[in-house]
Amino acid sequence: MSAKIRADMFGASADLPRIIELDIQQVEANPDQPRKFFDESALMELAQSIEAKGLLQPVLVKVLEGERYMIVAGERRLRAHQLLSRPTIAAVITEGDTDEVAIIENVQRENLRPMELAESLGRLMETHGYTQEDAAKVIGKARNTVTELLSLLKLPEAIEVQCRTSDIASKSFLVELARMDAEAMQEAWHTLKTTGQASVRAARARKAGEPLKEDKRSDTPFQKAERALWIAVKTLESSVESFDKSEKQKLSEIKKLIDNLI
Repeated sequence: MSAKIRADMFGASADLPRIIELDIQQVEANPDQPRKFFDESALMELAQSIEAKGLLQPVLVKVLEGERYMIVAGERRLRAHQLLSRPTIAAVITEGDTDEVAIIENVQRENLRPMELAESLGRLMETHGYTQEDAAKVIGKARNTVTELLSLLKLPEAIEVQCRTSDIASKSFLVELARMDAEAMQEAWHTLKTTGQASVRAARARKAGEPLKEDKRSDTPFQKAERALWIAVKTLESSVESFDKSEKQKLSEIKKLIDNLI
């Protein structure tokens, strides 16, 4: 059915994107994907959400030769479908610039770590010959935000590697870090890793032998999991009498997983 006929029949714009269903085997990853690290536990959570509620947002793909498609945005959703052994995935075909669409989608969803975003911006500017002003317009951010992000590319490789794969430091801390000389930078980074003091001021105080003011630390992964588990238990307690056989079996499986951790 053509776009015009759909518009005439249903009163919808012919410019609206068309959702198609693709065979998973036809879809391949984007080698220039902004996100380079995929957290396995987060992927499992996404897979469980898709299993329970379905895919709420189709992936974006670009048409390749030989009835093949490349992911432009949504590789986490694709990987979650693969974990669930789903044979197909809902997709929307885009004809926009692959690099621009991929980074815009991730920026809008706030999905990228600061280091990943900085490296993606650097590649985008190098590929298209963009100025910082051009890049700012593409991603819809202020020019000074782009300048700060690009400054992260000056950090030592060892720090960059850790920041690609973990949330050890915030963007503001990394920007401050990039402005420091080599000695002060290493001192601040060491302070962050050993004490959790995520500020340059704390690092300088430590170097000068001054007492450190204790920062409010974020919850550990265990504390977050413990809180979520207690909420889940309290929720289940109210309906335990109505559990069917399959639900009890799932609870038993979860209990075994927890027992294996102890």
